[in-house]
Parts: sequence; structure tokens; C-alpha cells
Amino acid sequence: MKTRSFKTRNGTELNFTTMGLGMGPIGEIYEVLDEKTTIATVEQAYASGIRLYDTSPHYGNGIAEARLGSGLRAVPRDQVIVSTKIGRVMDPFGKPPAPKPGVISPGFVGGYKHAPRFDYSYDGTMRSVEHSLLRMGLTRLDILLIQLNQILQGWCVHFRPGVSSKTFGYLAHYTWWQVVKWLQRKHQRIGWRRLLRRYFSHGWWPTTSSRRLFNPSEMRTTRYRYRGTAIASPWPRAG
Repeated sequence: MKTRSFKTRNGTELNFTTMGLGMGPIGEIYEVLDEKTTIATVEQAYASGIRLYDTSPHYGNGIAEARLGSGLRAVPRDQVIVSTKIGRVMDPFGKPPAPKPGVISPGFVGGYKHAPRFDYSYDGTMRSVEHSLLRMGLTRLDILLIQLNQILQGWCVHFRPGVSSKTFGYLAHYTWWQVVKWLQRKHQRIGWRRLLRRYFSHGWWPTTSSRRLFNPSEMRTTRYRYRGTAIASPWPRAG
């Protein structure tokens, strides 16, 4: 199987296969799956030459990470690239949210009966990493992703009653430049025109055929009114 290499910002070179295994379906997003079948799927993926595995605490509230760890238990650690995400911390003592009609999220028909909560703070990030390592039985991660759309939207919803529209405009400008510079670092061998065709298919805002970066400048502000704890927030309450 073909492989590619990617040099991180600290100079580390990651070698990975062009085909990877995404653990979303194994997290029971569509149907409840047999445990042995899911673990055998991971084992067969490795036997077929796949060396890149992407998962998330969100996939089945952690069940996908646990199954990935079980499938890779006998595999030498330096032979695979494991990627997961931060932003969600699982509470085993909380009650999971009930599925809402017409709403995609939570979206998983199975998984662990844990209550997820958003937490992008430093402590929440470290706790999320620690939980992921424990579920997968690993001592390190190769790739740690953060889902930008959720952070941007959560920040805008939280502060929209207390800021001006110019604030969201400044945030959109800053976000655009940061994303563009990241894309240029990621694709150093392709030119700007090709980069535009791939990631800016609908104008100058980063958009692909399947996903669009959340644009803070499109968030409408509202007059400030005290809402106490009713205001939506992706971060945990202090204390």
C-alpha cells in the first residue's frame, strides 16, 4: 500500500498509508455491532496494510477508542499512526442526552451510556487525552485533532449578546488567515491556485464539497440581557 510522509511543526516526520480506517461506524453510529466483529475489523485492516487509524471520544462516547485499542493490542506501537480528538469529556456518572427528532447529533444509536460534555479548557483537554489513552491502552498519541467549527460556533453563541458585529468580523479575518497558513504548511508542494480549487470551492471562505468552515462574521449579535446559567456554553462552569 502506498505511503506518504508529513512533517509536523516540531520537525517530527509521520509516515502513514494513503488509506486509513475511520472508527465512526465502529462507534455504532448506524447500528449496534458485535464486539468480536468490530475488533476483528481493526485486526483485518492492519493485516491488509492499513497503518493510519482515526477515532474520537465522540464516536459512541468512547466505545470506538476502546475497540480500536483492543484491535491493535498485539501490534507494535511504532507500526501505526493513531489519531483522536479533543473537546469532549465523558462522564460515566451522568445521563446521556436523549436523541432529538430531526437532529443529527448525538446521532449514535449505540455506544457507552456516558454523558458527554464540551470542555476546551486546558484541564479539559488534558483530561480528554488521558481518558483516550486509557480507553485505547496506549501511552502516546501521534495526532491530536481539534474540531474548529465547534469551538468557533460555541464561542460566538456564548458571546453574541455582549459583543459587536465587528468583533465577529475580526475573528473571521483572524480565522481565515490561520486556516490558510495551516493549509500552506500542510500542502507545501502545491501552488496557491490548486489550493484554492481544493479548499475554496465557493468563493474565498474555506469550503469543500462536504464541509464548510464556520464563519463568525455571519453570526448575528443580540442585545445584552442577563440570562444567568441559561446561556449556551461549550465550557464547564467555574467551581
